[in-house]
Amino acid sequence: MVDKETLDWDELLEAIKRFRFEVFERLEKIEKRIDRLEKTKHPSGLLRLNWRIANVVASAQKLEILARNQKIMFFEFEGDFKNFLSDLKRLIDDLREVMGSVDWELIQGHTAIMLSAAHRVGLPFTTVGTLLINTLGDDSVHAVSEESIQEFYGASALAWWRKNIQRMMSK
Repeated sequence: MVDKETLDWDELLEAIKRFRFEVFERLEKIEKRIDRLEKTKHPSGLLRLNWRIANVVASAQKLEILARNQKIMFFEFEGDFKNFLSDLKRLIDDLREVMGSVDWELIQGHTAIMLSAAHRVGLPFTTVGTLLINTLGDDSVHAVSEESIQEFYGASALAWWRKNIQRMMSK
């Protein structure tokens, strides 16, 4: 009988240790979630996001205005195009940091404006796509909708995009 009681105490002690470990693990996860939520609620993060969104909107509108201009300088448009992509990358990074995720529909709305302007100016899609992939990296997959590519540049551009995105993702 002594052995059975000793065994029961050992099992009980082991169960208590497992339970303690599990409780501490859950507490750690809860603390991490609370920290993430506090960062989301922090006003400076939200202000920075508003600033980034305003920059992207302004950059996209500038591209649209330049595309409508009859006397557009190609290199000027390409410089502003690169600035737009840099602003977009910063917005994506800040959305991920502050909110914990990215609203891809928001991003795709601005890239659709960018694609429209780039097409109107005559910027080839290979240039547009290459700059997108080089600037945004893996995020370029979600940043541009295939529907927008198809609408502004056509099926051959969409095929080029899919092939290059697939190649990038397989690396």
